[in-house]
Amino acid sequence: MKTIKPIHDKVLAKMIDGFGEKKTAGGLIIQEKDGTADAIRPRWFEVVYVGPEQKDVNPGEYVLVAHG
Repeated sequence: MKTIKPIHDKVLAKMIDGFGEKKTAGGLIIQEKDGTADAIRPRWFEVVYVGPEQKDVNPGEYVLVAHG
C-alpha cells in the first residue's frame, strides 16, 4: 500500500461535518442544497498530514476553509 505525503508546505486534510444533520423542531431532516447559492458555506477540515515546510498547522488540528 502506498502512502500519500504532502511536499513543501502543502497540507492533506479530510472534510468533516461538524454540525451534523439539520433538523426542524418537528424532526424533519433538511437536505443539503449543493449546487445552489444557499449551499455555499465555509467547511471544516481535519488536518491529516503536513509537508516538511508547513509551520502553521499540525496533524490533528481543524481548519476552516472558505468555499470556492
